[in-house]
Amino acid sequence: MNVDCQWIDSNLEAFFCDGLNADENRRVRNHIASCDRCRDMVGELKAVDPIVKKLFQHELAHARSPQRRSPVLIGSVAAAFAALILVIVMQVPQLVTNDNAQGNQPVASATTGIQEPAAPKIPETESTDRVKPDAAAIDQRGQVPVRAIPVPENAPDFLVTDPAGYSRNLRDFRDHVLIFGVWTSQRPQTVSGLQHVYQAFARNTKLRILGVAPQREAKPAAATFPITYNQGSKLFGAKTGELLIVDGSGVVRMRGSLEQDQTSLVNSIKTKLTELGIQ
Repeated sequence: MNVDCQWIDSNLEAFFCDGLNADENRRVRNHIASCDRCRDMVGELKAVDPIVKKLFQHELAHARSPQRRSPVLIGSVAAAFAALILVIVMQVPQLVTNDNAQGNQPVASATTGIQEPAAPKIPETESTDRVKPDAAAIDQRGQVPVRAIPVPENAPDFLVTDPAGYSRNLRDFRDHVLIFGVWTSQRPQTVSGLQHVYQAFARNTKLRILGVAPQREAKPAAATFPITYNQGSKLFGAKTGELLIVDGSGVVRMRGSLEQDQTSLVNSIKTKLTELGIQ
């Protein structure tokens, strides 16, 4: 199991709620100790925690007062604050990403034999706000239903939804090179190809690797890469089975196939990253 920044982002709630096993907990603490980004993120959350606890104690004491003593009311207060803490945990990695987002200068593309399309850029008018899930739309498992959304002509180049229901766009990855592949469990080779790429490059903190499904489906058992779902965006024209590399300025630098020979795919990605100065 590889515990990196992306793994921490996906399992931060379990870490703070003691939901990890002993080995996972040890690996997480070792990573936090060696990673400035994750250490700052955890520090911010811990700074908020005492404020939440103080407010919780105040409201709980008020609920227990003689004029309002009610087990139902006390339980409601406790549930409300538990939900508040959960929201904070889920928001912290996204807030940190936004706070660190600074514009990078475009990287000049080198001439190679790999197919390189015209370079679409991030529209200046594209909204940078993250869309929060509608509480009424969350199902009994705490999941937000996501369906394949028709893509209009004026759709953004990249807008996806994570399993918690929060939207992510290109500006959330502005300080990194984004590698994403469009997968579906109906074509298992797309999953295995993306998993192979993730295992090869997940340790590189300059990269962000995502699997994007056209619509909601269960995460494959063999997959450890972060999964998202397309939210009506163009995905730079990527079709199911394609992999794209997008640099920090929003320029597509490479297109490849998740269903080609996995070794060849990884070598092509390494060559392209070297051209972009990513080691």
